[in-house]
Amino acid sequence: SNSPASIVTTDDHEVFERIQDGLSSGTAEWVDLTRGLGRDVAGADGIRGVGTSELAMRNQHEAWRRYMEGSA
Repeated sequence: SNSPASIVTTDDHEVFERIQDGLSSGTAEWVDLTRGLGRDVAGADGIRGVGTSELAMRNQHEAWRRYMEGSA
């Protein structure tokens, strides 16, 4: 399902391409993942973002960091 023809990830590929274009423009050095930072709350099903949040992306990068450090 991970191809440009997929009905599952088509939007994701468009977003990734736009992010790449933006980062290569030279106007932004980093991708900002702070939206919702500090508003994350613990619920019965774990931590979740309130409203719009980059919590999922922050969690993904944190998991990748732990994996690369061997502490996962």
